[in-house]
Amino acid sequence: MLLFLSHWQPMFFVAACLMGICTVGLLFYFLKVWCRARGEPRGNGMAAVSGGGVADVMGKVRLEAGVQEVRMSELVFDRSGIAENLRKVVSVESVGMADDVMDEVSKCFDLIGEMDGKKEDFMRMMAGLEGIYPEMADHPALAEVRAFISSHAPFALSKQELAGFWG
Repeated sequence: MLLFLSHWQPMFFVAACLMGICTVGLLFYFLKVWCRARGEPRGNGMAAVSGGGVADVMGKVRLEAGVQEVRMSELVFDRSGIAENLRKVVSVESVGMADDVMDEVSKCFDLIGEMDGKKEDFMRMMAGLEGIYPEMADHPALAEVRAFISSHAPFALSKQELAGFWG
């Protein structure tokens, strides 16, 4: 009988330790839930958060330049481009196209830098991009894309060459 009890003693000790750890963990979890339910701030030294979820310390968040808030009811994505009820209309095809083109152009510049490419290689790549993005010819951000090409090109481009892109 003594041999039987001595064999099970380590298992009882391990089980008792695990039960103690679980009990302490549950106690801390319920304490955390109880504090959140009462609205008490966390004990990490951070400022209290107002009911709206925005910290009162810094004030209202300022939007970046050129960004404005628009109600969801005022924003419409319309393939026809015709405004209905004086709502702001954004063509689905043009959303992000200028950013995509500038990203592709920067990839072309990276590739030319890796291969020690020439201006002629870049012009061939741009002819390919003009085939992929033909809508860019009528896009309002075409001047911005051309300025991006001019400022990031590792070689000189004339005004005629820049105007030739989607021209």
